[in-house]
Amino acid sequence: MKFVEIALTKYKLYLTEAELVGLLGSNLSLWQEGIMRGKAFTRAKQARERQAKAPRRFPDDGPGIA
Repeated sequence: MKFVEIALTKYKLYLTEAELVGLLGSNLSLWQEGIMRGKAFTRAKQARERQAKAPRRFPDDGPGIA
């Protein structure tokens, strides 16, 4: 059985996926907000990875134009 760890300020919660789905199912707006937030985090992570892989277009010669 797999558990989802939720770290809070003073303690950690460990819930099964079924328990978490049951809790979120009772609050549809929270479910939708969580999905949108997850998509945003995923897109941001992918953008950072693409930026890290991309070659630099210009060498960094320091501040200003020489």
